[in-house]
Amino acid sequence: MPVASFVLGFLIVAAAIHALLTHPLELYAEYRSEKLAMLDAMPTDFEFAAFGTSHVHNGFDPRAFDKRIDASAPGAKSVNLGIEGGSQTEQTVLAQRYLQRIAADPAPPQPDERAHVLLLEANAGVNFQARFLNHPRTINLYDTDAARLAFGFGNPRTEPLHYAARSAYALIACGLHYLNVGMLSNLVFRPALDRTIFDEETQADRRGLMSGAETAGHTDTDAVREAVADRPASAREEAVTETAGLQRVAQVLEASAGSKDVAIAFFVTPKLADTVTRYRYPARLEVAGGCVPIVDVANPALHPELYEPRYWNDLEHLNEAGAAVYSALLARRLSELDLPETRNHCKALDAVR
Repeated sequence: MPVASFVLGFLIVAAAIHALLTHPLELYAEYRSEKLAMLDAMPTDFEFAAFGTSHVHNGFDPRAFDKRIDASAPGAKSVNLGIEGGSQTEQTVLAQRYLQRIAADPAPPQPDERAHVLLLEANAGVNFQARFLNHPRTINLYDTDAARLAFGFGNPRTEPLHYAARSAYALIACGLHYLNVGMLSNLVFRPALDRTIFDEETQADRRGLMSGAETAGHTDTDAVREAVADRPASAREEAVTETAGLQRVAQVLEASAGSKDVAIAFFVTPKLADTVTRYRYPARLEVAGGCVPIVDVANPALHPELYEPRYWNDLEHLNEAGAAVYSALLARRLSELDLPETRNHCKALDAVR
């Protein structure tokens, strides 16, 4: 009886604290809070916003992307909202936060105003890495919506152990979220922004790009050179067929867009392992009422220049020069698509590879 009373009392107090907290996403979490502060400090909404993990954080250069996407209309068109150590769940929540910012803009839409394009990393991990399980990055984020999103990835019949582990992580993180572990102290003793991270992401008009060397703390040029020297003549290709989770992400964001003109595209980020095994994604996802493109330029056979050792910080991450090459390739492919139109013309996406 005393134990039951204690548990009941604890749950009541936890629920009361949770109800009094500000929106958990506004609490401090390293890297994410710096990105949100950067976004809030920028006076404009962007035509393109890229979301994802460190592969976007280190690999999407808005300057190179803008230069290639529309050379006839110079100006800041894109922003990098990828985050070191991120996940599918986090990029979805951040994209929703970005949509809230767009919706709050009191300025009426202009007749020639283009759609806002959300660029989402297709090959991001579903959950955070295990080191983030007890971190505010996870706890502040993992409400029931985030947990349901995680459950939508994978197939319990074809990969039962992987699916069970992924779901268990989501359940534990969701439980910690509603028990407010760390949230109250975060609110009372709010840490300051990391100015080193913030300054690195905002200097020289980087708009969110973080050089891989600064993020990782070192470069691994020897491993890069060995990997390139030992790679086979051609990569083995393996098709990626499980896309239900990505469909769910697209549907969640389309529902969050409301009346705003928003287009969604997934994109595949490169790794040096692509030169050994390349995971081939379909050109499009079928969602309710149409299709969403998956843009894939991470192809050693088509773009060998991207896989030169000089463009890599380590086996997983591009350096700043590599980010410029990749971002220009991505922009070139996207410029071939009329995203608002392709949403309703699925076959048009199959022709653009």
